[in-house]
Amino acid sequence: MPQDNSLSNSRPFVLHARMLSGDGGGPEKTILNSPRFLRQHGFDSACLFIKSADDQNSEILTSRAASASAEIMCVDDKGRFDRNVVKQCLRLCREHNVDIWHAHDRRSTSLGLLVRRFHEMHLVTTAHLPVPLG
Repeated sequence: MPQDNSLSNSRPFVLHARMLSGDGGGPEKTILNSPRFLRQHGFDSACLFIKSADDQNSEILTSRAASASAEIMCVDDKGRFDRNVVKQCLRLCREHNVDIWHAHDRRSTSLGLLVRRFHEMHLVTTAHLPVPLG
């Protein structure tokens, strides 16, 4: 009988996933700070950024992650239909026994839906969109 990963560990693992463009923005600040806040509430977590294979800005993000004491993982994306991205994300989910995939944009939500077909986990999505006032 397959093991149920669904929040069965004593410390659930949350993977915050986002497609990265440039050196990040406001959502990256939230994502990078989440692990230290979740840790005190009994959750382990890490940040996963899916980036263009020729991206030159991931070093900036890595430095920000170190300042926030956040574990960071990067997966290279060679294009919209790069199957290797799904394989790498699935491998990371299995290695870290991810219980919750927290997507922070449309593409990482779609990616989480694909990975979830092969690794049992919960999927949570946060929409980081500007909200007009008034």
